[in-house]
Amino acid sequence: MDRIQTINKLELLPNEILIECFRYLETVQMFYSFDQLNSRYNRLIRRIPLHLDFRDTPRLICDQFCQKMLSDEEIKNQIFSIRLSNKDTTYGIQSFLSTFQLVDDFPHLQSLTLVRVSKSNVIQLISTLPLLSGLSCFRLIDPQIEKKEIFSILPTCQLHTLMLSTLSKDFQITDQLSSITNLTISECHLRDLFQILRTASELKYLNIHHIQRYSSNRVDTNNHFSNHHAIHLKQLIIKHIEYDFSDFIIILKQTPNLNSLTLGASSDKNLVDACQWEDLISSSLPSLKNFKFRIYYYHGNNKNGLEERFKQFQSDFWCKQHHWYTEYELSNYEALIYTIPYIFSIYALVPHTKGRGNELINNVNIFANVTNLRINPDALRNERQYYFPYVISLSLRCPDLIDTLLLTAKDIQSLKVIVNFSTLQELYIPYTFQLETPSVLLEILKGAPHLSSLCIHLDILQSLFEDDQLCQYLNKMIRKLDIGSFYDKLLDDYDRLTDICQVFSNIEELTCTIYRLDCLLFLIQHFSKLSRISVALGEYHLVSAVPGLEEQTHRLGMKIVADFDVYNSLLLTIHINRNTF
Repeated sequence: MDRIQTINKLELLPNEILIECFRYLETVQMFYSFDQLNSRYNRLIRRIPLHLDFRDTPRLICDQFCQKMLSDEEIKNQIFSIRLSNKDTTYGIQSFLSTFQLVDDFPHLQSLTLVRVSKSNVIQLISTLPLLSGLSCFRLIDPQIEKKEIFSILPTCQLHTLMLSTLSKDFQITDQLSSITNLTISECHLRDLFQILRTASELKYLNIHHIQRYSSNRVDTNNHFSNHHAIHLKQLIIKHIEYDFSDFIIILKQTPNLNSLTLGASSDKNLVDACQWEDLISSSLPSLKNFKFRIYYYHGNNKNGLEERFKQFQSDFWCKQHHWYTEYELSNYEALIYTIPYIFSIYALVPHTKGRGNELINNVNIFANVTNLRINPDALRNERQYYFPYVISLSLRCPDLIDTLLLTAKDIQSLKVIVNFSTLQELYIPYTFQLETPSVLLEILKGAPHLSSLCIHLDILQSLFEDDQLCQYLNKMIRKLDIGSFYDKLLDDYDRLTDICQVFSNIEELTCTIYRLDCLLFLIQHFSKLSRISVALGEYHLVSAVPGLEEQTHRLGMKIVADFDVYNSLLLTIHINRNTF
């Protein structure tokens, strides 16, 4: 009744507003909710640009949409971007590429994102990628293949936006970045950055997650720059750099028109020298309007002068002229200064931390960007007040892997004061924790209605199975279970398998460590909604047993695709397509 009433109210809106509203909805969910309600909605949702992304969507809904799309040319003609993934989805890359031809089915495709692409996926893509004549944006995230396998077939000459994990040795920067205006790279060396700034002449946006330090000699920056300026670069993001401030100065002196700089850095104490930064900005970055940073320094219990250094960031140049407000934190061995709000999505809350709060900033907004929180429960007793309003992933951490911490009901109450549980989706509890009672985990589940992913040690998990109410919550809420990140515990006896299958009968993704093929087959059979299982193989002989597994699952009406992690030959991911007959 509520849905019908909502639809009736929407009918009162003009087409222009409805189309604008539809742009904020995921394509698959939008068709699931509005298609076939009436002819007006049918026309409208086929007139807007569509962006395919199967994340967090049940497999049945994905299958229904793809079947609809197969027979509807209007939908396929409106697909402008596609994100395919072997992570955080029940509809993997293999399933999509086995159903559709990128070139023939999506004539207007402009953007393609591949997450955790596997070797078997590349075989399907070899004949496709070079023919995508309209492709202007390509993103390759966390690939499980050698990079050169993609680079060899990538049409870089026509791309404007490119995202890569690293630059392959086979990747020719001079030739293949000439048309790029937006570039994102997960890892590179300082030498690569110099090359990029010198040769990517049209670059306007550059985002590098990690600039690694060479283990050998220092890079000769004078040879890499010949008074060349990256005059078009407007926005530079470096999430972590390991080089000295002197090297960073050389980089920024080549970007005279930079108006936005985001920086995460560590190690060099000169990076927390406000006077040096002021001189650099005044002399070399006249257009800089937006400066966000997080600078970490390991002081080794030598805190002399650090607080005075931090106070220099409170001068008129920082607070009044530019409104770059900062805070700092000091713990036993580390120092941290950052602009507020805190810029990065990951934050670690550790014990024995003190800091200077800025009275001009609302405490609620300081950590609004943090979605991944790593917390040591001992930090809950810090004097400083914290609040994290939008945490998606919560990881409990110990300061020392030898220690074992007891997580109590009182800890959960303290945690609720600083973390908004209503946005929580993922929870990580390592083997270094013990729960005071099962009700400790139950209290988290009750306060976090969107929690659907749980990573927990098998010993802790089994101790909770006698609590019926907790088991009901686990069964209802958890769709993704990880008990394989701790390689010392095997899922190898049928009593344990049966318990887990009963309590988590609704899971769709499973990570575990296993020795025996019969146990693996048991899981695939008894988890009726399972679409992906990642197995840390206990022994090499399971690798050769995969063909036998394919044959047995085929008899059960399933089709599986098995891929090995290129970086870890003992990590096997199996994608399961049920009811193929």
